[in-house]
Amino acid sequence: SAADSGWFVALMGDVYNNQGVIFGFGLGVSIVVAFLYIYILRIPGVLDTIIWGIIGLIFVVLLAGFLMLFLLAQDYQDNKEELDKTDADILTVQICSYIVLAFAFIYLCIIFFLRKQIRLAIGVVKEAGHALNDMPLLILLPVFQAIGFIIFLVPWIIYTLFLASSGDMTTTSEDFDNGSGTPVQVQYNSFEYNEATTYAFLYMIFAFFWSSQFIIAMGQIIIAMSVSVWYFTKGK
Repeated sequence: SAADSGWFVALMGDVYNNQGVIFGFGLGVSIVVAFLYIYILRIPGVLDTIIWGIIGLIFVVLLAGFLMLFLLAQDYQDNKEELDKTDADILTVQICSYIVLAFAFIYLCIIFFLRKQIRLAIGVVKEAGHALNDMPLLILLPVFQAIGFIIFLVPWIIYTLFLASSGDMTTTSEDFDNGSGTPVQVQYNSFEYNEATTYAFLYMIFAFFWSSQFIIAMGQIIIAMSVSVWYFTKGK
């Protein structure tokens, strides 16, 4: 009905009126920013500063949380009567502060033991940035995957609709009590499917998941092989 389709018409109208922002800024500018970010990552020290800065900032935040809770507990202790705090309140805040301090210590130990793996991950990200800079068309691969998936969906939807309409329609009547004491008879139509059609539905579901995952896997293989060939190519 017109009322049911109103939201869809409004959505398409908004997309049409803002197509410049959606496709220009949302796609074009984001791609430019992505390549600019990849280029910035190639500058020596930038990626290391970002990663280790974030790791260090998390540790500082944990220490700040411990200090805040510890000082809050001291404030509760010094102004116990004015703030109307019990010993249980003070003890709870103190325990929470020590728990946060323990988390900070565990986090520091984990970072210390994983420092080599973190440096390796940073190196992998740098090489990935170099690869994408030398092979910029890889960024368009998801677009081709989406097109391939849409092409697959066209016959899949047609066959699924055909199966859905191939059942035998039956009319069922049921009595419902509307609260007035007099039952109301309601009739509705439904499809009944035989065993072969049911198995055909299951096969279509299998085909959907298998084909979609095949398209995703092909994209992963293409990117992996491209980067591998790029990485092991001799010369510049």
